[in-house]
Amino acid sequence: MWTCKNCGATPIDDSKEICFDCMTPRPFNEKPIEASKPVENTSKPSIPVVSEQPIIKQPNNPNPSNRSWSALFLILSILVGIGGCVSSRNDAGVVGGDAYNYIIGAGRGTAVVCVAIVFAIISLILAVYDLTNVILIFYQNQQNDKN
Repeated sequence: MWTCKNCGATPIDDSKEICFDCMTPRPFNEKPIEASKPVENTSKPSIPVVSEQPIIKQPNNPNPSNRSWSALFLILSILVGIGGCVSSRNDAGVVGGDAYNYIIGAGRGTAVVCVAIVFAIISLILAVYDLTNVILIFYQNQQNDKN
């Protein structure tokens, strides 16, 4: 059994790796609480000592440019995708037949939507990379605070 350092929930089963009340992961070097007999207090009553719960430091991302690039590519993908949908509805006006012009316009619009999908994938890759860095920095700071 272990106690959550963030919300104070106790007891949490040793097989659980996170506190389901506050979703805080179990500390790495946490030793399980052993069940013991209650100890009788024979000393004089004293003022209870209130222990402060540790403050979880929010990780500082040393490279916020990944988040900025991710947002930029997301906005670009939305704008280019809307532009592709609009251009696929327009008549291309390349050849004399109407059906051929609509087919050519739809092909161009589809190509532009594919470019928007590529921008969205790049945005997601950068966002996942940024989040991975934040998580790694958080756990490194947590390990450094324990040492």
